[in-house]
Amino acid sequence: GAFEMQWSGSDPDGDNLTYTLYVDKIDGKQTTPQDFNNISDTSIQVQLDPNNIYYWRVNSHDNNGNSTYSQVRSFRIE
Repeated sequence: GAFEMQWSGSDPDGDNLTYTLYVDKIDGKQTTPQDFNNISDTSIQVQLDPNNIYYWRVNSHDNNGNSTYSQVRSFRIE
């Protein structure tokens, strides 16, 4: 079903950030779909299968080529 992933991000230099979302059933580090790249918002609707544990992380990047990965977190879809 549709599930809204939300996160927060801020840049120490105040630059505009874009985000790449990684969400999968393995380790949160698998190749991500094209539409999960360059997200300018801090949330996105994703389609997830019920009765699964998912791992996810977000990569935030600014215009100066700085990028930061969040910690991988897990959650279960009932």
